[in-house]
Amino acid sequence: MDETRPENISIDLLLKSSNKATCEIEVIEDAVEEKFRMFKPFNIVRDPSDHHYVETKSSTLPGNWLEEECSLVNRMVEEWKILREKLPNTICVRAYRDCIDLMRVVIVGLDNTPYRDGLFFFDLHISHEYPISPPIVHHHSHGFYLGINFSRRINNQWVPGKSNILQLLVYIQAFVLNEAPCRSIIDPILPYEKPRTPGFNKYTFKLCCKSMLYTLKNPPKHFEDFVIGHFRKRAIPILLTYEECVYGDATVDTFLWIY
Repeated sequence: MDETRPENISIDLLLKSSNKATCEIEVIEDAVEEKFRMFKPFNIVRDPSDHHYVETKSSTLPGNWLEEECSLVNRMVEEWKILREKLPNTICVRAYRDCIDLMRVVIVGLDNTPYRDGLFFFDLHISHEYPISPPIVHHHSHGFYLGINFSRRINNQWVPGKSNILQLLVYIQAFVLNEAPCRSIIDPILPYEKPRTPGFNKYTFKLCCKSMLYTLKNPPKHFEDFVIGHFRKRAIPILLTYEECVYGDATVDTFLWIY
């Protein structure tokens, strides 16, 4: 065979181009994985511009506001130390150097729940009444109602003067993002909570998948590397769970029609 024929030369060029493209993809994957691996569970950053409570101001300042400010600073330094040392690997926190009363948190949904592998972002505002009162928490739902109703639960579980932010975050992960989201949904008319149903759990997981896509396209500031790396790592399990639990499920279709 004449190896100098044009078709053979073209094949060689295609093989070289293909190998080069494969190497480039591997390099990109390595960079993503490296950034994800190096992402710190706790860190202090500067820019809170997209934080939900960045414009929050106290309507009135107490006469001893300077003393209370110093007290809050000291308390937050303690909280930062606890978070830096004891955060589980499924919760990441970003505090703000110039806004010590703000935090942003991402919580990974646990296995055996309809929130599995999802990323749930919360913005916290810590007032001067902390730790007598818990932080104010805003969930970035992106318009998807996922059965995450935590305000009443947080207030009921908070022990004034003793509870801390780490306990709050672990509580949200374990008891709010749990295997029974229906228990978090308070009926607007009836004074009791709706019972758990498997169909609603599957419906919740499907909405979580839509929320995942939104988060992947619009990662919150300071969490870009974590979002990309997490979904790169968990893409196949997420897709397999979606196919197993949701695809073609008539019960889920019924819930989507009702809601």
